[in-house]
Amino acid sequence: MPAQPTSLGESPAIYGQIELLSYQSTFNIMARRDPLGHHTPEIFHQLILTGRNLSNQNFIKVDMRIRETKHMVTNPAGSADTLIMDVPKTDFTFMEFLLNKTLDSKDQQPLKLILEYSSSPNKYEFNATFLIK
Repeated sequence: MPAQPTSLGESPAIYGQIELLSYQSTFNIMARRDPLGHHTPEIFHQLILTGRNLSNQNFIKVDMRIRETKHMVTNPAGSADTLIMDVPKTDFTFMEFLLNKTLDSKDQQPLKLILEYSSSPNKYEFNATFLIK
């Protein structure tokens, strides 16, 4: 679906899909302090999913940070070749399910994991949907 200009002269919407082919998982500890100066380190997982863009656009990576809800800092956003998103820890189990059915599958014909994205009214923020095909 190509980008369509709007009647208000706004930037056209961006729509695309990334077929995710591999991922790397990391465990992070980020130094933090509360307003009183107490140490409150944040521990979060990070998935870097890499693939190929099916829409001839720049995005080929997804930087997914699985965090406590109170530490989420951004809506899904795009930067260079990467879509960046914070995901609540409560949703990590579902992401593991998606990986088990696709990239980690032992099936001879594993299902494909696709990230479909579209720009929101703020052209730097995105809506994102994971699909299994």
